[in-house]
Amino acid sequence: MCTLLAGRRGNDGLFTRFITSLQESQAGFGVVGGVPELVADGVSGLLVPAGNLEALSEAMAQLGCDASRRAAMGKAARQTALERFDVRVMSKAYAAFYQRLLNS
Repeated sequence: MCTLLAGRRGNDGLFTRFITSLQESQAGFGVVGGVPELVADGVSGLLVPAGNLEALSEAMAQLGCDASRRAAMGKAARQTALERFDVRVMSKAYAAFYQRLLNS
């Protein structure tokens, strides 16, 4: 059994899609579709043009047939999520940002 998560960018809002892609990445899933700011195409998932069902089905078929690639993408997605969006990393970044604002 394998799990493929297909995301989309649509009218549900970028922030909602960002949070969903982040949750998928933290769970260690490679993402098909999703938010380009989170998904490194070919590394932590596969990006396809919005609304292109042929490209989406091709990307899903590629990953569906390659368990080692899915696992590698899932691992890369989780690593990226932890390095860039972990609460400790984000809180330090926000603290530094506010400190710069106060000092300017």
